[in-house]
Amino acid sequence: MFSCKEQSLCIWLVSILQTEIQHKLNQLLFIDLHTAIVLNI
Repeated sequence: MFSCKEQSLCIWLVSILQTEIQHKLNQLLFIDLHTAIVLNI
């Protein structure tokens, strides 16, 4: 079983990872969108 400290650390790490992943996905989507706009012009 996790202690409270370990559990809160895990939750903290997961939330940071989710934020990082979301940021990377947003960058990729933005690049794809930008490329699509450039190619259409």
